[in-house]
Formats: sequence, C-alpha cells, structure tokens
Amino acid sequence: MRTRTALTLLLLLGTAHTPAWAAATTEEAARLTSSFQAYFSDTPGVVTVSPEGEEYLVKIDFAPLLAKVSGDGFSATIAPFQFHIADMGEGKWKYREEQPYALSLTVPGSIEANFTVGKARSEGTYDAQNMAFTGFNAEFTGVALNEVITDFSGQMNVNYGIDSWKMDYSAAVTGDGIVDGKYTSTMSGLREDFTMPMTPGAPPAPIHLTASSWTQDGTFTGLRSRALTELLAWFVAHPSEEAIKASQAELKALIAGALPFWASMTATSKIDSIMTNTPVGPISIGTLVVDAGVSGASKDGKLREKFALSGITPPPGIVPPWAEGLVPHTFSIDFTFTDIDLETPTRLALDNLDLNREPSMPPEIQQQLLAGLLPKGTATLSLAPSEIVSKLASLSYEGSISFGPASMPTGKATICMKGLDEVIAALNSAPPEMGVGQMMPMVLVAKGLAKTESDGSYSWVIESTDGITVTVNGVDPTKMQ
Repeated sequence: MRTRTALTLLLLLGTAHTPAWAAATTEEAARLTSSFQAYFSDTPGVVTVSPEGEEYLVKIDFAPLLAKVSGDGFSATIAPFQFHIADMGEGKWKYREEQPYALSLTVPGSIEANFTVGKARSEGTYDAQNMAFTGFNAEFTGVALNEVITDFSGQMNVNYGIDSWKMDYSAAVTGDGIVDGKYTSTMSGLREDFTMPMTPGAPPAPIHLTASSWTQDGTFTGLRSRALTELLAWFVAHPSEEAIKASQAELKALIAGALPFWASMTATSKIDSIMTNTPVGPISIGTLVVDAGVSGASKDGKLREKFALSGITPPPGIVPPWAEGLVPHTFSIDFTFTDIDLETPTRLALDNLDLNREPSMPPEIQQQLLAGLLPKGTATLSLAPSEIVSKLASLSYEGSISFGPASMPTGKATICMKGLDEVIAALNSAPPEMGVGQMMPMVLVAKGLAKTESDGSYSWVIESTDGITVTVNGVDPTKMQ
C-alpha cells in the first residue's frame, strides 16, 4: 500500500508551480488531473482532482478500468483511494492520507483473494527535483488477506492477519538524483491459518501460526532515485509488449543510465515468539533473525545472508529420551558471496538484447556473460562464524570456498566442537533397533582426526588447495591405514 500511494505522488513531477502553501485553484487541479490521467488513463471517472483550501484532494477509482478486463469468471475490485497533496515550494510536496483499503481478485480455477486494511494513515515529504521521499511514516491496523488457492493437488485456504503495522522512513540527498536513507518497520499480532490438501480421503490439515512481533531495520546508500523513477514512468507509458519492443532503445538507455541502481542495501528482520501447531504437535521458536545485504549492479558485487534461530522447541514427546540432548535449540549461518561483477554482464546484456529477435539474447554471448560475472574465473563464498548448539554440545564453523565453472573448488574451513564425548555417549545409549550404531565408525574416525584443544574441545581444519586433495588437520584421510 505504501508503494501504491508513493508511486502516485511520484507522478506529479513537473506539474505544479504554484507559490508555496498558496490557495489551491481549479486551474491547477485541472492540470494535475491531466498529469495523473497520463499514467492512470483518461477514462472518465478514474482520476479526480479538486482543490481543498491549500491542498488538492486526489481520488483514484480503478472501477472503470477493471470493468474492461472482467469476464469469463475473472473479476477484480479495488476500493477507490484518495489522498491530499500540497505544494510546499522549492520542489517539495506534502502528502497525507487516512482511509481503509480493500481489494479482491477472482481467477476461476486458480485463486480467490480478498485484502483489506481497516485503517491506513500515512504522511510524507517528497522532493520532486531528486524524485524521492525525504520523509515518510505510516500506520496500518486491521490488515487481513484471505485466499483460496486451487491447483492440481486440491484446495488450500490461507488467512493472514496483522493487528498493527508501523513504518518510518527518512532520506537525505547525497547527489544529483541520489539519496541515502533508512527505515524501520514494526508489526505486531501476526497470525496465519491455512489448511493443506492431504491424500485422497484424508481430512485437511489445519495449521495455525502466530508471532508476537516482527521488526525490520534497513538502510540504503547511493540510491538512483531519479533514474529509477524515470524508468518506472517509462514502463507506465509503455504498457504493452508491442510498445516496449518498439521503443526498446529508450528502455535500454534508461536502464544503463540508472546503473548501478544503488550502492548498497541492508535489512535486519527479527521475529519474536513464533508458535505453530502441526499434525505432530506444537513447535515454537523464541526468535528468528534474518540479516541481508546486497550491492547494486557494480563491479564489486556482494550478497550477504544470515539466518539465526534461538529457543527452538520441538513438539513434546516426538524426540526419544536418549536423543533429547542432541536436538539443537540455537542455530545460525552467515554467508557472503563476493568476487562477482554485476555491472559488466548487465551492460553486455543490454548491448546485445533485441526484443524483436528470437531468441532475444544471442546464445553465443553466454560465455561472455559468465566471464564478465566472474572476472577472476571464480566466486568466493565466505562463511562467517556460525553455530549449532544443543543441550549436550555446541558446534561452531567458519571458512571460505572459491568455485567456478572451469576449476575445482578450493578453500578452507574450521570446525570446533564442545561436547563430542557426550554426543558419543548419547548415541551409544540408543536402542539397537534405531540403527545408530551404523554411524558410530564415522563419528570415531572424525574424533580420531580432531585436534584436542586446551579447553577439551575438538577442532578440525579442513582444506583443499588444488581442488582434488582434501586434508583434515594436515592429514589426507584417503591415505590413512
């Protein structure tokens, strides 16, 4: 919803030059109406702009457009939405809205969906020169999405709900059409209910999932706000495949001009008190944290992901007593891809793309694209310190590996473990019918290759320098007698 209303304001660029906070006029309202119609259609009833004091009330009603595409069982409705805008002078616009949202969609044999927001309130300041919001905050309450999905396996009912959702965003202009910014998003009272189709004759399996809160903090630097907005406006002005193909030279120039799109983006999400019921019992997770970071389409490309779970509690009675101490309650993995060039293959693809040709991308440049993506011939996957922790043991690991299409993977990893002897004792206590004894020889070999540290833990340094031979603490296991 925020994207929808924000996009609407972006379309005001260059349409108004009235004095700051001057009384709104019917003449300016007519000009704004014409501007909006260029993007939302000039079909009567879709766009209405009227002066209200120092502001303009903008109403968008998609019903006349949706009526043109309804038929054969397909239908869609979007409740009319409205907002106020005011010229603050110096290329700044004030924006505000307060209203409910409602949307429905029916695709026969595929999906029926209804989305509603009981109350939506937002306000912000838009910089028309740099085509970016410099401030924005919003609050939504009573958010609900109900879906009935039908496919070859049967019918699934899904219901999502959020009691409250708040967002706050700020940005600063750091260059011509370039901004840096940050945002915070907080949701509370999250829930999801769905029923999955089972085997023929079996009743549907209901799943109920809740979380007390979901927060996300994000940043971005070097965002090419003007170039990206102009690119978005181009697609709005070229709504058909034929129009895009006819003007593809313009499109490619706009994409090239927008590179690298942004310098960096990061986001950290935290979900607390996750609870779900399953056919085998309730499962809970105290906290789930996801960190993500991605560079723009630059020569120094980078992608980072981190997942961390704590307070993992399986269903009661599902784990046999001898294995209870082995079940992890904490888990994390943190990896980064580097040594990738995202700019070179993007520009090469733009230079060779022809939407009027089949295939649109010449097959003979595939190797050039790959070579451009991997300037060193390999990419690097780095694993930052991560861990798996249970009641009996803790396992930590880190390392890096280089890999590519024309070379064998090489790299080095370090694994440390506390509680290995306790794990072995637990495995030995398993009933014979569990078959755990079959894996004991491998566990004992791993212990034999380990280095004993001063604190009693065990460590393994696993390394391959040629992509063929793998050593563990300097020993080639294949040469052991």
